Amino acid sequence: SAPLSPAHAHARAPASHPFPSPAASSPPCARCGRGILGLPVAVLGRLWHSSCLACSECSLSLREHAQEVDGALFCPTHFERLPRCATCRRLIGRDMVRALGASFHSDHFRCHVCDGSLEQGYHSISMKPYCRACAGKHHQQQ
Repeated sequence: SAPLSPAHAHARAPASHPFPSPAASSPPCARCGRGILGLPVAVLGRLWHSSCLACSECSLSLREHAQEVDGALFCPTHFERLPRCATCRRLIGRDMVRALGASFHSDHFRCHVCDGSLEQGYHSISMKPYCRACAGKHHQQQ
């Protein structure tokens, strides 16, 4: 029998497997998103790998007393220590900015005048954050 020529070598694609992999059909973990192959742990109305169910600060296993803020889990000790956003007064679990002696959700730390982003930096005027453009206008009016 003659060997297949390169043009015909790819003519036969391998058959796909008729059954999905176990990970593809298992429920996703609320923390890592990967399929849960073993017994999931149900906490806060969602399913978790037991190893993913841990405090975001100290990695303490959280079978009971888990608190969730901004998608992060906390043990009772670290939950009590969470700062509150100076803008909305809600607890901050992730994506925090510390500025002007206060803590803010990163998306709440915005210009006092125009509500614009402060990702490029800010100026403090009377302990309020101003973007560069609004700070410049403020100084011109003085």
